[in-house]
Amino acid sequence: MYFDRFDIAEAWFIYLSENHSGQNCPLYLRLCQLQKWFKPSPLLNRSRLNENAQAILENLEEN
Repeated sequence: MYFDRFDIAEAWFIYLSENHSGQNCPLYLRLCQLQKWFKPSPLLNRSRLNENAQAILENLEEN
């Protein structure tokens, strides 16, 4: 795994999108903050992540 800002942003976006529990959730606040500077493709999903972004996402889900 290596550090690529785009891969990190994609992995965080998917993680936060799938795991927040509504507008009062701290994860939702993070998602809103991320979307201020990261505008993902509407087609972004788990299957479109490259190998590095998938590894980052798996790490987020483990912790």
